[in-house]
Amino acid sequence: MGLFSVFSNLYETKERHEKKAYQTHYFKSNYAKTKAALLSVANASSLTLKSANDTYGELYFTGKKYHVIATVIQTSPAETAVDLKVQTYYIAGFNRPKKIIESTFKALKDELPIKGTGLKA
Repeated sequence: MGLFSVFSNLYETKERHEKKAYQTHYFKSNYAKTKAALLSVANASSLTLKSANDTYGELYFTGKKYHVIATVIQTSPAETAVDLKVQTYYIAGFNRPKKIIESTFKALKDELPIKGTGLKA
C-alpha cells in the first residue's frame, strides 16, 4: 500500500489482503440470494449488468467512468464468498476504486448476514 496504490485506477479484493476491508467477504447465504443482493446493490448504484456467467460466478457491471467484476463462489450450501475488481476510466484513480469496493461491501452487509472476511487464509 504505497504511493502507487493511491494513483492506481484498478483495485481488487483477495483472500490474503493486508487490509481487512479488501479481503474476500463471506456471507451466510447461497449463490442465488447473494447474486440477487448484488443485483439490488448494483441497481441502487446505477450500475448496468452487462454480463452474468453463472458457471464461473461472475457478474460484470458498468457504471459512469468505471466497471466492476463481482465474483461469487458458493463455498458451502450456506456460505458464499464475494470478491470485487474495480477499474476506473481515469488517468489516476485517487482511491476511487477502493471507495467503490468499500461502499459495495457496506451495501451488501446491509442486505445479507456476513460471516467474516478472509476466512480461508
